[in-house]
Amino acid sequence: MQGTSLLDSLLRDTLSGSTWAVAVILGVMTWTLLSKNGIRVTATTGLAVYFASFLVYTVLSETAFLYYETLRAVFLGLEVVNGAGVTVWIIGMNVLVYSIEADLLRGQRRRRTLTVLSVSYSVLLVPLLIIGVKVVIAFVGLALILVYDTWVYTRDLLHLEAVKRRLRPAVFMLGLGVIGFANFIVSLDNTYSGHLLKNAGVLIGSLMLMRVWEWLPTIEDLEWYATLERLMVVDPVSAIPLLDFRFRVSEEPASGTSVSAPIDGALVAGAVSGIDSLVDEILLETTGVDAISHRRKTILFHRRAQFICILVVTAPLLETKYRLEMFAQEFEKTYNQQLAAFSGHVGAFSGTEAIIRQVFF
Repeated sequence: MQGTSLLDSLLRDTLSGSTWAVAVILGVMTWTLLSKNGIRVTATTGLAVYFASFLVYTVLSETAFLYYETLRAVFLGLEVVNGAGVTVWIIGMNVLVYSIEADLLRGQRRRRTLTVLSVSYSVLLVPLLIIGVKVVIAFVGLALILVYDTWVYTRDLLHLEAVKRRLRPAVFMLGLGVIGFANFIVSLDNTYSGHLLKNAGVLIGSLMLMRVWEWLPTIEDLEWYATLERLMVVDPVSAIPLLDFRFRVSEEPASGTSVSAPIDGALVAGAVSGIDSLVDEILLETTGVDAISHRRKTILFHRRAQFICILVVTAPLLETKYRLEMFAQEFEKTYNQQLAAFSGHVGAFSGTEAIIRQVFF
């Protein structure tokens, strides 16, 4: 009996320690996600709210388990602690569903179907919990809605080059799934061991998500196209603009038009090339600068052997850098022969609008 009591004490202390370890990690993740995007309705902020709610639920549910006899002796003590934790978690899950759908439907006037379904199911949870259905079982429907919503979101993010090149959707989805469904362990084993396994699952899932949280896009990343102002392709020897294209971000993508004033384009191309060359000499660089920032504008450069791409943006996002690189690759592939034989005739590059639409729209 003494050995059993000692083992129970060790398991109890370990469970208490692991609970606070989970709380600390979830707290750090909440803070870092909020710092990344601020208090705005985005999927990143929704994920922060979800982690905060899950932190509260974890602490309160484990408190109810560890101090079961003490709380049961207090009038409605056990019910209040468990009820508060479950309520906060339900709110967090609904906020996450809403914020993800807000990102998916940004700029569209469509009904938030998943949010309506999530809130409706949450209302139905109340009678299920009252009649004695276990919390984790009652949460199956809400968890499935959240998993589907998250899957659609990560799939939609893959159209962003910055996300496609860095984010691992499988790791993100697995981490979120492990955290959510770790709670089902206690429905099968409501002992110290079961709760320890649950906390271990939450810790593993949290660490997986911490690995990928920095790759989640901000609202600026999602609206990268709104930063585009002007795209130019310049001959590095003569500084003649082979292409000068303006983006009209206040209108539909189809409204982008090629600039018909060659003097304006030539002046800009010559000035920018001159600045680039001057910086090269001052810094003793042979590869040229990657970007020049002035007030609210940034000029991005991408160099190839036969031309230089110049993109003017209002914010230097990683997505625009990748898009400029993609455009340079397609431009070089399409006009390789014309570039090799270039003698000053820019009419050979008049069909570049198709490449621009393919890469930027």
